[in-house]
Amino acid sequence: MRSLRVTIVMLLSVVSGMLHVEITETGKEGNIAVITCPYSKGYESYTKYFCKGGYTDCETLVKSNGNDSWTYTDRITMNDNTEQKKLVVTIRDLRMEDAGDYGCGIETIGRDPFTLVHLKVIKAPKPPKRTQSNPTRSSPPPPTVSTDKTGGNFCKSNSFL
Repeated sequence: MRSLRVTIVMLLSVVSGMLHVEITETGKEGNIAVITCPYSKGYESYTKYFCKGGYTDCETLVKSNGNDSWTYTDRITMNDNTEQKKLVVTIRDLRMEDAGDYGCGIETIGRDPFTLVHLKVIKAPKPPKRTQSNPTRSSPPPPTVSTDKTGGNFCKSNSFL
């Protein structure tokens, strides 16, 4: 019976490698989203990954090799802060299609410790339309055309040649 209890405790500690099972983050379109996934002591040197989707259908977007603290791909930066035991993922230039489920995971033998992340993206307001403003200086009036008594045309102007 004692070995069964030890096995259950070991299994629970592997499954609970991430401190939070589920988190929600929100970002605004065009800005950044910062996702923080804390993990338990003992996983500092393990390979970490960030993926799109749920636990069973997660497509890896960025993955560490267990040695480097910083990993980059396209718009995603992942930092494994082993001192504070947290995985920090930044997604730059948020787009509406970035909204959805993601995951932070730790590669282990068996079921990976995993935090499900719900990312919400808020639509950015459209910038106000610019209206044509009146110039601050007044423009000279256009020249006028008039006829003299002999029937010839001449142009009056506001300036001398």
